[in-house]
Amino acid sequence: MFPRRRRLRLIRSAIWQFVHSARALWLAGLAVECPCCGWTFRRFLPWDPKDPTDHNSVCPYCLSHSRHRMLWLYLTANRDKAPWRSGTVLCFAPEPSLLRWFRANHGGPLHTVDLHRDDTDVRADITHLPFRANSVALVVCNHVLEHIADDRAAATEIRRVLEPDGQAVLTVPIDWSREVTFEDPAVHEPRERLRVYGQVDHVRTYGRDFADRLRGAGMVVTVLDFVAGIDRQTALRHGLTTNEPIFLCRAVSLQTDCTKTGQFPRDVPALEGSCFDYTPSTRPTHKPVRSNVAHPTQTHVAARTRHT
Repeated sequence: MFPRRRRLRLIRSAIWQFVHSARALWLAGLAVECPCCGWTFRRFLPWDPKDPTDHNSVCPYCLSHSRHRMLWLYLTANRDKAPWRSGTVLCFAPEPSLLRWFRANHGGPLHTVDLHRDDTDVRADITHLPFRANSVALVVCNHVLEHIADDRAAATEIRRVLEPDGQAVLTVPIDWSREVTFEDPAVHEPRERLRVYGQVDHVRTYGRDFADRLRGAGMVVTVLDFVAGIDRQTALRHGLTTNEPIFLCRAVSLQTDCTKTGQFPRDVPALEGSCFDYTPSTRPTHKPVRSNVAHPTQTHVAARTRHT
C-alpha cells in the first residue's frame, strides 16, 4: 500500500488529468497550438478573466503561459548549437512544461531547485546554493526573482555557479513605464503586496533597469526579444506575448570590457532571435499578440500563483 500522502497525491493527479483533458477536448480546434503539450485549440484561456486584454494566455491542457511557450520555442531553436547542450542544467522553481523539454531534449545532468517545494531534486535557497563555483552550464530562472527578497544576492549566486562559458536564461515581469525598479520592504502583508505589486507573493516591480541590476552582480547581459524574431503568424498561433524579453547572462570574466558594452564575447555562438539592444514598444505593459480568436468565456483557471 502507498503511504496516505502518496495516495492523496495520486488522487489529485488523476483529478487534475481528468479535468484538464475534459477542458482541452471542449476547446479542441485548430486556431491555436501549444508547443509545450502539442494540443491545438479554438483559443487559449485568460489568466485574468477580469482583464479584457488578457484573452489568449493559458493553455487549457498543460496550463502553460506565454512565457513558457516562448522559452520552449527558444530552447528548441537553439537545441543543437547552444554551448550548454550537454552540460549541467539548474532549473529554479521548475514548471512542468519546461521540465518536459529538458527531459526529452537534454543529454546532461538536470537539477531542479526550490526552497519550499518537495517535488524538486534539491531544496535550497537561491541566495545560498549548494553547488560548486563554475559548475553549471545553464541556469533557467523563469519569473522567480520577483519573489526573492534579496534578488541581488540571488543574481550573484547564479553568476558564481556558472561555468566560464555557461549561460543563465532569466525572465521577470517588467513594468516598462518604470525607469527604476520599485520595492518597499514595508510592504509585506499579502493584501498590500497585491495592491502595490499586483500579486500577493511579489516583493517588487521591476523597471527598465533590470538588466543593469544583473550587470551589477557581475554578468554580461544581452536582452533578447525572441518574439520579434518570429513571424507574426507563428506568434499568433502560439499565443506569444510582446514586451517580455529573455535576459541572457554570462560570467563577466569572459570579456574585459563587457561591463561597458553589455555584449557577448565574439566567440560565443549566435542564438536564434532578434536581440542585442532591446527597446520595448510604445505600449508599456505586457499585451498578448492579438489574433482573430474569439474572446473566451469568463472561465477561471485554477493555476499556481507562486511563480507567475
